[in-house]
Amino acid sequence: MVAYYRDIFFSLHLKMKRFLATVSISLLFAACSTVPQSESSPEDATPQEVNMADMMGISVEELRNQTPEEHMEMMQKMMMKADDAMENEDMGMDMMEEDVMATRVIEITAEDWAFAPATITVKKGEKVQLSITGVTGDHGYAVPDLGINVGVIAGETVVVDLPTDKAGEFAVRCSVPCGSGHKDMTGMIIIEE
Repeated sequence: MVAYYRDIFFSLHLKMKRFLATVSISLLFAACSTVPQSESSPEDATPQEVNMADMMGISVEELRNQTPEEHMEMMQKMMMKADDAMENEDMGMDMMEEDVMATRVIEITAEDWAFAPATITVKKGEKVQLSITGVTGDHGYAVPDLGINVGVIAGETVVVDLPTDKAGEFAVRCSVPCGSGHKDMTGMIIIEE
């Protein structure tokens, strides 16, 4: 489910960036197409002319003296630069997406008097989430030495980040009195070097 929403977020983010870039370039083109082709001094330049010339890296005089063909060529170069910038940013998003995808999710069920799997082994420093689903009864998933203690209700799923900054074996127990087998509802998390 998390991956589904993550994919939607990234897709919408990229579409929004491209939309905004297209609108910006369209506005830029509209502003440039109304630039008068006269010999005037920069002192009478409009704020739009000054901004446009600055964005294009030319003087106001050069902007005013451009032919429509030169103007179009300059706009195409700016669009290519914008595309390159968006591609570079997209690469950053890909790296961020890979980072999100690098999180390992371990599915656990909690039912009357057992966690499955009861023993979990991970590597120190690994990004891990525990997705604990209640099957029967009300239980708790507690790992006191790792600061974890969450309630697990039948029919619901709880997601917990597993701290993996220290190696060792950590006892898991049910923290909600759940009946005659409560004391047997245990497990182990092993964090290896």
